[in-house]
Amino acid sequence: ITAWVCNKSESAGLKTILKKGAGANEETYGVYFDQPAILTNPATLRFQFKDAAGTPFGDNSTAAGVIPDQWTHVAVTYDGSQVRFYTNGSTLGAVRDLGQTSAQGGESLRFGTNVDIPGQNFVGIMDEIKIFSKTLQNNDVFNEYNAFKPTGNPGDPAWQC
Repeated sequence: ITAWVCNKSESAGLKTILKKGAGANEETYGVYFDQPAILTNPATLRFQFKDAAGTPFGDNSTAAGVIPDQWTHVAVTYDGSQVRFYTNGSTLGAVRDLGQTSAQGGESLRFGTNVDIPGQNFVGIMDEIKIFSKTLQNNDVFNEYNAFKPTGNPGDPAWQC
């Protein structure tokens, strides 16, 4: 999963980038960022899912990288046992070993909205959201980032939103 996001949240906590399913018993997977209480600080990414037995699993990135009021390319890859987090084409912290297999279901896919917890709705702008049928490798994520990145470097005016 990759997306360009511009975080304009004015409250702490989880914010939904995308979520498949709704309700405590129906969420198949979700990608979020976890906004810290000091809103000017970068947020971590979170990936959570349920396995085939319905057991929930999830983990946060070990480093923060979603900058408020700035375009950030985020990516989360999951190969059935390990999750990797990326911002702006680079790995964000350590590989996280979840050791489970994600369930697949026919639930609705929602972007930016958590119908169960409205306080987790995304506030900002999203673009170029992509869900892949294969696990992206580091170079694939980097290529996705480079394909649509603004001119200049993060922090330059073109990156502001």
